[in-house]
Amino acid sequence: ALSMVFHDVISSIQKSPRAPKLHEVTLLLNILHSCPSYDIIPGSQQNDDANGEAAVFSIDHFCTNELLMWMLQATKSKAISDDNFKVIQNHLFRILRLCLVSIRSIAIQSKVWEAILRELVSAHCALGMIGNGIITLVSLEEETEKRKEDEQEQLLMDVVRCRGLDELSLEVGVAASNLLTVGDAKEEDYVHSMEVDQFLRIVTGLKKKNHCAATTGSMLISASVLEQLYATCLEHSEAHGSSSSSSVLLGILLDLTLLDLNLMNDKERVV
Repeated sequence: ALSMVFHDVISSIQKSPRAPKLHEVTLLLNILHSCPSYDIIPGSQQNDDANGEAAVFSIDHFCTNELLMWMLQATKSKAISDDNFKVIQNHLFRILRLCLVSIRSIAIQSKVWEAILRELVSAHCALGMIGNGIITLVSLEEETEKRKEDEQEQLLMDVVRCRGLDELSLEVGVAASNLLTVGDAKEEDYVHSMEVDQFLRIVTGLKKKNHCAATTGSMLISASVLEQLYATCLEHSEAHGSSSSSSVLLGILLDLTLLDLNLMNDKERVV
């Protein structure tokens, strides 16, 4: 019965090229909370002997087609209020998370996530949307606590860490070396500076300023990308001198260094 309702909601959304409505996305999310994705998504079948790959194909298709399309449509829709947009995007990423943890193959989980991230970047979706989506994917949510004994209710850190996120983070980081911090930015650049700062804090595991709870708490970019960001900051500092002292990138790297020093001091006190 739930599978039929799920299918009916999808069909209703597909009848017209529009973004999904809040009540539709909420219903889909609640249904997936009630049963595993492979029991709900039309055509899915769970196959333990094949590491769940019989169920993967339909879940894979749903994530990279319908779900991705809704994410993109929601970003372009002028009919959705700002508050509803944030809730809808959060729900869509929670649906993605529930689908991903239903896939037993980490390789296929990664393939799905990288395909979605690539399309979001190509469509020039806001960094804030992507960053908040990442937090939703890797955070230990309420439903995970309830079923934490299930191996499939894993955190998706290793899946979210990917070449696409590395490339995006490096691009954003390099641009941030020329961007003034929120406190020093001009009024017209304030929102962009804040968005870039928050995105870099998310991928480096730093806490958002004035939003201590909104963080992944883990480094999501590779060591090589972090090294390139340090090198970029150094090169920019040497080329521009004191004018680079308040860049967004420098602020991020200083906070990372301070965090490392505090951790080292804590370890020394324990010893």
